[in-house]
Amino acid sequence: MDLIGLSGGVGSGKSTVSGFLRELGARVIDADEAARRFARAIAAKRRFAVIPWQMALVSFVLRRLPRWLFDRLFARAPRKARGLPL
Repeated sequence: MDLIGLSGGVGSGKSTVSGFLRELGARVIDADEAARRFARAIAAKRRFAVIPWQMALVSFVLRRLPRWLFDRLFARAPRKARGLPL
């Protein structure tokens, strides 16, 4: 299985290209849609059941964020006490 990542500025055609790929039968993971779903769920104060593969995916993505963006996104996040289970 090949993995293709699309990147580019606003209005550069990422959604158009992903739409073409989807029409050709490719499985497309839209990070913007995932972020909107998470934001809606967080706003609705829903609880999440997190399974290990989801944690691995989130960890993979977070490790690739630039440090300044990570700090800005999680500046107000509550800190988990060390030594406590998940």
